[in-house]
Amino acid sequence: MNKQVNWGILSTAHINRRLIPVIRASERGQLRAVASRDAGRAAAYAQEWQIPQAYGSYEALLADPEIDVVYISLPNHLHAAYAVKAVLAGKHVLCEKPLCLTTDEYASLVHVTGHTGKHIAEAFMYLHHPQMEEIKAIVDSGKYGRITKMASSFCFEFGRGKGNYRMSEGRGGGCLWDVGVYPISLFQHLTGSEALGANGRWKRKGPVDVSFWGTLEYPGGVTGEFFSSFEAEFTTETSIFLEKGRLDLSHPFINPDSCFAVIHTDDGPIELELPQGELYAGEVEDMHDVVLEGKAPRISLQQSLGHL
Repeated sequence: MNKQVNWGILSTAHINRRLIPVIRASERGQLRAVASRDAGRAAAYAQEWQIPQAYGSYEALLADPEIDVVYISLPNHLHAAYAVKAVLAGKHVLCEKPLCLTTDEYASLVHVTGHTGKHIAEAFMYLHHPQMEEIKAIVDSGKYGRITKMASSFCFEFGRGKGNYRMSEGRGGGCLWDVGVYPISLFQHLTGSEALGANGRWKRKGPVDVSFWGTLEYPGGVTGEFFSSFEAEFTTETSIFLEKGRLDLSHPFINPDSCFAVIHTDDGPIELELPQGELYAGEVEDMHDVVLEGKAPRISLQQSLGHL
């Protein structure tokens, strides 16, 4: 079997700058192509990033028989549709979050993967990082008792203008879809369960939510409270309340090399040394395992359903 995985990227989105170096740094991956709806834009982007092939349509890239995995960094409302098209074209898919916006879209993803044997993985980069593996191991060890409550925020001051898809309701915009999904996915990951109930309130500006306060309920009376916003000062601070302590995390979702973690106990605080490493490398290597070793993605479609 070919020991190199050929990647294609749908769109010239800003987030690509985080994935391109990681693909190139991997001994198992190579970036073959990029696609845009504009041929000139695709060509310029390919030249800038030294990508061998540029396509002037997404469909043209999907028709390339040499592509093994497609990375989808399109606006949110296009994620599910192009994930389906990619799978039907014989590609595996790594798709930016949110993977889909409705349960009907989710059903279409399950259908095509079930019939083709190809995989679709949601690109929550932090869930692939060894930092999160260590955090999960600490919680699951039982040393500090079970989880009783969780609290997390992901906020930043959005400044890209009204034309950005994040400010468009019809394109899957709003802070909940953009950053609120991080605390939601974390709560599910740590509890190992989808939420049993939910309630929330939001502040809207024009067509989308710019701040969202939510509470989720999990088995055993565990609650998860989160706040996401496009109008608040940057923070990703998170606290996991355990029966025998509280685990505080400064950067669970981004910047893992600078994450400060401490467990507060009756005997005093315990600072943790978390593993470091490139934030996006894990999700790339996970897809290499899918293609080359036949493994299932670390984030399953069933897990992604709980993020809706």
